[in-house]
Amino acid sequence: MTVYACDLSRIDPPDAGGGEPALQAFRQVCEAAAVAHAGIEMYYDDAEAPLLYDFITDGADPFAVPRTPSGAPWVTWHDPAGAAGYLAGFRQASDEESIDPTYLRPEELDTLVEVLAAAQAHGAGVFVFVED
Repeated sequence: MTVYACDLSRIDPPDAGGGEPALQAFRQVCEAAAVAHAGIEMYYDDAEAPLLYDFITDGADPFAVPRTPSGAPWVTWHDPAGAAGYLAGFRQASDEESIDPTYLRPEELDTLVEVLAAAQAHGAGVFVFVED
C-alpha cells in the first residue's frame, strides 16, 4: 500500500478511465503534489484487521476503475475529515498495539500515522493505492 496526503486544490486529477497507464499517471501526479507519502507493506483482512481493511476498501473510488483480483479498489480517496478519523483510529491502534503485526508491522503503522498527521496538518485528504 502507498498512501499520499494530498491537497486536491494543488492538482487537477485526470480521468483514469479504468486504464492501468492512466492510473499510474495519476499516481505520479499524487507523488508530485503530496505533502507526505510512504510505501507501506501490509496485508489486509476484514476479520483480523478491520480498521486497516476499511481504510483500504471503504474510501471513495474516485475513478471507478476495475477492482484488484482480491476485490479491493486500486485507489481510494479519503477527504480531510475521513483522513483525520483514520488518524485517530490508527493512533489508538498504535497505543493499544491492537493491529496484529502479521498484517501491519508497528514501524509501518507509525509511518502511516505520520502520513495521516501530515495530511491533517495541511488540511489534506489521502489517496490510497493498492499493489495487489
